[in-house]
This record gives sequence, C-alpha cells and structure tokens, in this order.
Amino acid sequence: MTENVVIAPVQNGIARRENLPHLVAGFFMLLKASNNLLYLSVLTTFLDNIGAGSLPWVYLSVNVVFIVFQFQFMSRIVGYEGHWLLSLVNWPAAALSFAAALMFPANTMPVLLAFLVMAMLIDLVSTQAFTAMLNHFFSVAESRRFTPVIYASGSFGFIISGLLLKFVLDFVGIRGLLVGNGAIILVSAIILRLLKPIEEARLAESDEADQPVSTAGGEQSTGESSWQHPLARLLNISSFLILFNKYLVDFLFAAAVAAYFTRGNDLAAFMGVFGASADFAVIGLQTFVMHRVFAAFSIGKILAAMPLVLTVLCFSASFSLKFAVIATVQFLVLLNSKNFTVPATTILMGVIPQKQRVYYRRDMSIVCSISSTLVGIFLLLVRNSVGAEVLFLIAAVVYLALSAVHYLIDQAYLTTLRRAIDNRQLDFGEDQVASLRFLQYGERLQQLQQLLIDENPRIRGRAVEEVSLLPANTATQLLLPMLENENDSRCLTAVARNLLQISPQAAAMHIRRVLAETDDQRLRADIIETIGKVRAPDVGEDFVTPFLDSPHHRVRASAIISTIRLTRQSDMLSRAMHKLAAMAHDAEELMRASAAAVMGELGLPLFVPALVALAGAGETVVAGNAASALARIHTPDAVVALENMLFHENQEVTERVEGLLAASTRESISRISRLLPGITAEERRRLTTRLRSGRHQDSQEVLANILCIDNLEQRRNLIALLEKSDREMVRLMQACIKMGEDDRIQLTVEPLLLLAREYAGSNMPDWAALLGILAGGTLEKPEDNEELFEAACSLIKMLWYERIVIAKAGVIAAAREKWQNRALSLIRMIACFSSEPAPLSRSINELRSGKAYARGMAAEYIDARAGHKLAQMIIPLVDSGAAVPDDFAALVRFAAGLGVEASENDLTAARDRLLRFAVIEENDK
Repeated sequence: MTENVVIAPVQNGIARRENLPHLVAGFFMLLKASNNLLYLSVLTTFLDNIGAGSLPWVYLSVNVVFIVFQFQFMSRIVGYEGHWLLSLVNWPAAALSFAAALMFPANTMPVLLAFLVMAMLIDLVSTQAFTAMLNHFFSVAESRRFTPVIYASGSFGFIISGLLLKFVLDFVGIRGLLVGNGAIILVSAIILRLLKPIEEARLAESDEADQPVSTAGGEQSTGESSWQHPLARLLNISSFLILFNKYLVDFLFAAAVAAYFTRGNDLAAFMGVFGASADFAVIGLQTFVMHRVFAAFSIGKILAAMPLVLTVLCFSASFSLKFAVIATVQFLVLLNSKNFTVPATTILMGVIPQKQRVYYRRDMSIVCSISSTLVGIFLLLVRNSVGAEVLFLIAAVVYLALSAVHYLIDQAYLTTLRRAIDNRQLDFGEDQVASLRFLQYGERLQQLQQLLIDENPRIRGRAVEEVSLLPANTATQLLLPMLENENDSRCLTAVARNLLQISPQAAAMHIRRVLAETDDQRLRADIIETIGKVRAPDVGEDFVTPFLDSPHHRVRASAIISTIRLTRQSDMLSRAMHKLAAMAHDAEELMRASAAAVMGELGLPLFVPALVALAGAGETVVAGNAASALARIHTPDAVVALENMLFHENQEVTERVEGLLAASTRESISRISRLLPGITAEERRRLTTRLRSGRHQDSQEVLANILCIDNLEQRRNLIALLEKSDREMVRLMQACIKMGEDDRIQLTVEPLLLLAREYAGSNMPDWAALLGILAGGTLEKPEDNEELFEAACSLIKMLWYERIVIAKAGVIAAAREKWQNRALSLIRMIACFSSEPAPLSRSINELRSGKAYARGMAAEYIDARAGHKLAQMIIPLVDSGAAVPDDFAALVRFAAGLGVEASENDLTAARDRLLRFAVIEENDK
C-alpha cells in the first residue's frame, strides 16, 4: 500500500513537510535520551543512598500527582494536548536538570524522592504529549509506516544515553552529566519550534474534520465514554494490566540489581549497558522488522504474542530467582513495551476522532496511574511478607489475562473503523416525532401538543399519527379542535381518519360540517373515501350518498366506492352501480378515468368487460387507469386483457402496461418467496417444474433456477432482487444463474465483469446489486472464493493498465477526469465483493475526497477488509493524497511494485477501451 503525507504550505524558517518524519524522529531521540539520562542519574543516586525498598513510595507519589494533573489540567487544554504541552514540559525538564546539577550528589530522602518523582512525571507527561502530537501529524496508514521508525529513534536515544552514562560520570561527574542533559533539552526545544506550524496546520484540519454533529434542535451530540467505546475500553484494560506488571517486574528487577551490585558506579554502569542492550534489540526490530510486522499482521495478534512468552518466563522465574532469569524477564518487558505496546497504542488511537481521543487518552493515562498507584500500595503492603517467587507468579497470571485482552482488540479495532466511517455519513432524516413515544407520558403529551400546531404540515401530520396512539379520550380531545382549525387537506384527512377509528360518535357532527362547507374537492373526496374504509357505526352511508350526484369526478367516485362498501340496501347498491356505469360512458375524460379507478379499487371480476372497453380509449389517463384496474383484478381474463394492451396505439399506455405486467410478475414472485420458508425441498422442486411450464418465461425461468440454489440467504436476496427487476436485469440474471448439464446451478459474475469493463458512468450501475449477491463475502474469505477474488483483482489491474496507457499518451486534464470517474465507479464495485459493502464503499468515497485524517481511517479500513494484496492496488488509484508517478517508465515500475505486471497485450486492450471512451485519441497511440 502506498500512503503519502498531505503537503502543507511551506513558509520560510519552518520545516518542509517531506522532512517531517525525520524531524519528529530526531526530536524523539533527544527527548528519550534526555529523559533517560535524567531518570537514570536520579535513580542510581536514589538506589545508592536510599535503596529499592522506598520505590513503592515513589510509584505512589508519582501516580497521585499524575491523576490530579489529568483531571485538573488535561480537560482544560483540549486541542493543545500535543505540541503545546510538549513545549510547556520542556522548560521544567531543563530547569530540573540544571537544579539537580547544583544540588547533587544529595543523600537526604525528601530531596531525592522529590527529584525522582519529578523526573518520572516529566517522562510520563512528555511521552503522553508526544503520542498526541504523533496522532496530529500522521494518519492511521502513515502511522503504520512511520511509527516504528520514530520509536526506533527514541530507542537509539536510550542506547546513546545508556552507553555514555558511565563514561560521562567518570569524566565530568554527575553534575556535568546533568548540565549536558539540560543542554540536550534546549536543543530539542529548537526542533519543537520548527515543528509548530506543521502541527498547527494538522490540528486545524483535524478540528474541521471532527466537528461535532448537530441534531435537529441544534444541540451537539455527546460522545460515549471510554468505557463504552469498544476499542478504548480494551485499551484501558490493557494499559492497567501492562502498568501493573511493569512496575511489579521493575520492583523485582531493582531489588535484584541492588542486591547483586554493591558499588554505586557499577550499578549505574550496568543500568546503562542493560538499557542500551535492550534498546539495541528494539532499534534493530523497529528499523528492519516492526514496520513489516504491523503492515502484514493484525495488531491484536501481534500484541497477544509477547504476553504469552512473558507468562511462561514469569512462571519460570517463580521457580528460579537467578539474576539472569530476572534480567531476561525485565529485558523482554522493555522489548514488549517499546516494540509492540507503545507503537501499537499510538496506531490504534489514531482511528478515534481527535475530539474523543483527547479524553480517551486522558482516561488511559488515569487508568495507568491508578494501576501504578495500586501496585505501589500492593508492594508497600507485601514487600516484607510475600516472597519474590509469589510476585512473579502473580505477574504470570496478569500477563495471561493481558494476552486474552489483546486477542479481542482486532474486532474492536475493525468496529471502531467502521463506526468512524459511518459517522461521517450519518443520515439525520429519521422521524423525530416517532421517537417521542419513548418519553414519559406527561412529557410526551406536552411535546405532541406543540407539534400539532407546528407551522410545518408534514410534522403536524406525523404528530396526528402519534396522537392516535394515545388513550382514546386524550386523542379525541387533541384531534377534535383540528377539524375546525386545520387548513392542510392531508392533515385534515388524517385527523378525520383517526377520529373515525377512535371516536366516531364525537367526530360525526364535525365531519358532516366539513363535508358540507369545504371548498376543497380533494379534501371532500378523501374524507368520503375514508368513511367507506373505516366503516364506523355512527358515520354511515347517509354521510356519502348525497355526493353520488356530485359534478366533481373524484368526489362522485369516492361516494360510489364508499356507498358500495357501506350500504346494505339493494336499491342504494343499484343506484351506485348505475352511477358508475354512467361515469364509464360519460363524455368527459376524467369521469371515465375515475370510473376505471373505481372498478380497480373495488377489484370485482364482473368489471373486466367494462374495463376492456375503457382500455381501448385513446386518452392516456383513461386507458392507463383501465390497465391499472385490470392488473389489480388479476384474474386470467384480466391478465389476458392486460397483455393485449401491449399493442395499444398509445406509446405511454404501452409502457405503463409493460410496467404493470412486470409488477404483476414481481408480486407473484413475492408471494412464492413468502411460501418458501414453509415448503420442503421436494415441494420446491415441484414448484420449479411448474414455473418452467408457465407464462412469462423470462422471470419464471430465473426464479426456477434461483429456487435450486442451496444457500438460503443468497436465494432469498436473489428473489428479492428479481421482484423489482426490469427486463434487462432479468436477462442479466439469466446469464449469471444457469442450469448446468449435470442439473446443478452454476453462478458466474463473468457477464457482469464484461459490462464493468465497458462501463464509463460516474454512478453505480443497477446490476451492481446482482454482483453483490453473487460475489458478497469474497474479500472476507478469499481462500474459499479464489476465482471471485481473482476477478476482483483483475478488475483493478485493468484500471492500472489504462492508467499506464494514459501516462504514455499524456492526455489532457478533462479526459483524465473522465477516466477517473470511470475508475472510481469500478473501484466502488469492489465493495460488492464484501459481505458489508456499505462501509467499504463509504471508505472508498472518503479516500477520494476526505480530509487527511479521514483518508487515513478509510485506507486502514480498506486494508483490513479487502486484504493487503488488493488494498495496495486500490488505494493509490483513489487516494487524492497518494503520490503516483506521471512518467510512463516510473509508473510501470510503480505498478510492478504493487503486483501489476503490464504486458503488451494488456496495454493494447486498455488502449482500445480508452479510444472507445474517448479518453485518448487515435493520434495519441
């Protein structure tokens, strides 16, 4: 995969963006070197004069102060927890180093305790600020690439400081060492000054991308706590267990070292060499191995491995307290922390939006401090009563639990990526009125009263439906006044309908008044039709029969429908039917069209001959309504009459009939699909045979083949697609779902890929849904779908061939833009090969047009979901920040590095396609 850092504006006197990783690595080297020198200087003096027995007091003091710092300070500097905080810490660190140079060597416990606590706090705060700054500088994908190298530079700083410790002590003493350390801190401040503009630009972009989403009421949505967030919760638990064991093993190691070495200088020399040795291993792994490990394996599996090894070693140490065994455990603890845990945590935190990340990182720091505090209290309580063997046994159990926690990180990481992508595409069109039903009754009633007088008639209409769910007396009291005050016909119809169902007796007088007084014929017709549908006992046929002679076609039609539904009198029924016959023979077009609509609404087979006569009318609305009525009746005679209308002289009518026949077929398919869960395999076979012998061969042949598919989910989705398919889609499904010679169904996506190769649109084609059903799940299980996975790869390789031809031809910007639209559409089709296409498609869109932070998350999700082989070919084609060469030879080499080897035949075929798409011209060949 190719990631590229987004280029920021370059000003005089500040760092160039391309030098950013080097500057950050250089700063981190100086930071860790100075922190280590300060810590080791103070620690060796402390151990030499006070001893390891007082270290629990140090742990306790450090963590109490650190927790207070997190609560009182960190929550107030949101947005400044990176570079700004790091710059702030630099000056106290330099001051502490110079102050220690003046006061050391000291031998009083309060002074040494204060200096050691301050040294540890500076290391904790500066490391926390540095990781925040890293997340501001680099996206998730960039973090995977640069973080191991940056942390390797920090390890190099540890090595240099450890190796030089004894030499400098022998040459200039501890005071000279501390003065030199203060000078190193001042040099690092210069690099921080160079980094400041880049950090501010990156932070501003993150702020814009992470703007909190506003609800309809204008309030900002609140984020979940770190214990509710799936990934942050696991990181908190992991941090607690890691810090608990770190200090536990550190205590055991310090006690063993203090007992093993009797002279202070020997102790300091060993600590320096031991730290340097550990960091030599770390820097080698981080420089040459870890960036490949993080790119090739999931982070959870990487993190779970080392705790298992440490579990075994701690069990071994509980049986053998040899100094070599204890030193090995401490060595691997350092290796695990610097090589795996710290870089991985930085990468993982990068997928969390910056606004949340500040608080989650604060919570993580607090958890670490609580863990350190607890281990300090624990060691104070047991240091004289529990042996080292038992403490190592406890450490083994904790490391085993840590491995289990890390095993769960992969799923939480993927969930967080998906949520982060989904949250950028939130649809806020949900019905807010319906959500009121979850409120307490009193508050719900109050809110509904306000919504019933809202200026938006759509909201009032929804509020009416919600009010109808209240107790009958309350609903009646709220809705009755609306019959007099409401002026929107749709709202008034909804009010009338609900009142007829809830309290017809109370509504009868008001409804009669509305029918008599309104000038809105549409409203009158709707209320009359509603009366017939509801069939309320107190609002009967006497409300509607006066309108049988209405001159308005729709009012008369509604009156006929409701009279036939309500009346129990033969003479009234005969009158309504005569009125309907008169409408069917009326000279006015709308009267005859309404007559056809009435016949369709009633759905009686006796109307078929009359509808056949109306179907021959030349007016579009009359013939169209007759066709719709025949489709609703759906008897064999009605279907034959409808099919005969395919030869109607009116083209609009013909198109409508085609749509009605297709809808009729889909309805039949839908009815069959509802029967499927309750039938046996033998009954399904018989149904397949019956379908093949019936009418409408295309759709029914496809359905018959679909019923032979064993995969229930795939069968269900294909039937659902067939229900809403047009002729072209049905034919495409025929090509993809075939019955083989051995009477077994053969599914293929080759016809779809042929269409894809010739597709030049900017939107997803309709047949992409079929591709998703046939190929979905391929990316998650490529080993089970090798042919489909290779088909997806071939689609992307085809785009690379075209990209190479474009580079060779040197096409103009407009033509390249046209090709990029085609490329983006085809790449979006790769989402159809996933079992969860929506988030993958959104990731591709975000990669194309999102901010750097969002693009980083999107690239990470694509890599996690599609696999590294396919993702490394997709991302450079889409990512707006990727550096893809324009030079032909360089691009060929670049593509080859991604696994795309372009032969002459491939390039010739690509050139032919681009000629057809008018991306290149003949003379560009």
